[in-house]
Amino acid sequence: MTVEGVRFLHAGDLNLGAPLFGIGGLPYQLRSIIADARYRAAERLCSAAISSKVDFVLLVGGVVGESAAGPRPFWFLAEQFERLARHDIPVYWFESTAARNRWSEYVPLPRNLFMGDVQAGQTFEFRRNSKPVAQIATGASGDVDPALPRIAALPEGLDELPLSPVGVDYWALGGNVATGDAPSICGVAHFPGATQGHSPANDGPHGGALVTIDRQRRCTTEFVGTDAVRWHNEHVRVVGEVDWTYLRRELSHRQDRLIEQADCDLLVIRWKLAGQGPIWQQLRRDEVCRQLQSKLVKQGRDRRPAAWSLSIDLNPDPDQLAAWATEENLFGEAARRLQRSPPTPAPHYARESAGRSLLRPVAVHSGN
Repeated sequence: MTVEGVRFLHAGDLNLGAPLFGIGGLPYQLRSIIADARYRAAERLCSAAISSKVDFVLLVGGVVGESAAGPRPFWFLAEQFERLARHDIPVYWFESTAARNRWSEYVPLPRNLFMGDVQAGQTFEFRRNSKPVAQIATGASGDVDPALPRIAALPEGLDELPLSPVGVDYWALGGNVATGDAPSICGVAHFPGATQGHSPANDGPHGGALVTIDRQRRCTTEFVGTDAVRWHNEHVRVVGEVDWTYLRRELSHRQDRLIEQADCDLLVIRWKLAGQGPIWQQLRRDEVCRQLQSKLVKQGRDRRPAAWSLSIDLNPDPDQLAAWATEENLFGEAARRLQRSPPTPAPHYARESAGRSLLRPVAVHSGN
């Protein structure tokens, strides 16, 4: 049998119905983006599948969040799967047994959806023009046709399983927010990561993997961005005779460039300032950081895409700390304490001018 190539979109950890964490106090138009971010990311995933003309979509683990309530995630999925059905794109969905049983009894199963039971060891055969093209199975179990490319789905990731069975061309892994490859003796093993980052700790782009297995059964992956809310850490080094006007202009220009390059609906920025010099004498005053941050918020919140400066983290160089430590005041004492232990950046959170309420972040971490 001649082996045909196959192309599909691999994604997982959509977590529909689960909230995002780490930001509050937003104006209404930005709160609505946060509330719908996971749904928007899933919608963008289906749009990417259609525009890329894939053979099928493979969902592996964490599609519906554990905290999801009501039928909204399932009605949404049914609508998106119907979009794919109009382009003859089937969906293979693999979950753990407990998660698999969550589908709402009020929502009919879409006609192009095939749900795999991890415990049952199922194998699906994808056909093109009635001709077998690929096998999709739970793990390395099930019937094996050595003439067909084989895709093995592991919704909960590696789970201490050795990725060594001969005959697997692609290991579709789930259960990991970050994208990346895993070691495998046979075949490519890949985590597509979450389609939407959960909190500021999940900085950088998120999405799915466009996977191609060619006629020689060589496997390649290509990242496809889907996140509606992008968490971003912008590192800025402040040294020399930098004045207050220059710093404000530089951060403003950087924010403009980030907005121009962003392929999301909302960019949430944590500014991380490091360095030394006279400007730090001003930055150590809370009101100065708040003025700077308020300016950035006002410039970015009405843009498309929108930008929101979540915090300004100050991390002076050791030389700057040493200079502060010579001061005989409360600030100098604080600097001396920091010298005795690893410095923790001090975040300054923006105030929304209308509500004048300080942002109350949840699970925000100062480091990367």
